[in-house]
Amino acid sequence: GYTFDRKYTLNGSWRIDESNLFGRDKSAQNRPVYSIGGKWALGNESFVQPIPWLDRLDLRLTYGITGNAPGLGIAASYDILSASTNANYVTGAGFLLSSPANTKLTWEGTKVYNAGLDVAIFKGRLSGSIDGYIKKTKDLIGDLSTSPLTGYATVLGNYGNLDNKGIDIGLNSVNISSNNFQWNTGLTFSYNKNKLSLLKENAPTTGAELAQ
Repeated sequence: GYTFDRKYTLNGSWRIDESNLFGRDKSAQNRPVYSIGGKWALGNESFVQPIPWLDRLDLRLTYGITGNAPGLGIAASYDILSASTNANYVTGAGFLLSSPANTKLTWEGTKVYNAGLDVAIFKGRLSGSIDGYIKKTKDLIGDLSTSPLTGYATVLGNYGNLDNKGIDIGLNSVNISSNNFQWNTGLTFSYNKNKLSLLKENAPTTGAELAQ
């Protein structure tokens, strides 16, 4: 991160996550994760400082990408077998298929856009922040229906995309402040709307359709 003239701040982060829980393709196993953000301390500008009751006014913008992987032993490029004992086995022991191979599984990724405003007035007696965000998640990881002939009703896969939009508002006040007593008030408000923009689930089949 870097701040210039106590007014302009730029920060960022970057890393690469790797997992062998995905397909054999190397590009599917790697997931770059990064974020970048900036803040403008508008309250420190010369044309704003003459306002006597305004203590702070900051404008923020951020953008980032995050990733999500399945849990261990849930999906992999090859069949996952588990040891089992049974008196009906020839040797009394054997292996069972605990999770079928899934070479098409890939990372679940989320792009996050965020804009925010921080303000404080009357020597910090009143302060608050407002944030608006858009989150776009692609390749959601979850259960997908599969042919019953495989022995499994569902397999773990990438079943769709999800869009989230929302706003968060926080307000704080210092009502009483003395050496022996302090009374603060905090209020929060959040609103979120999400929409499943893509669903790769198989269409439901009725009994009549099966009979045909």
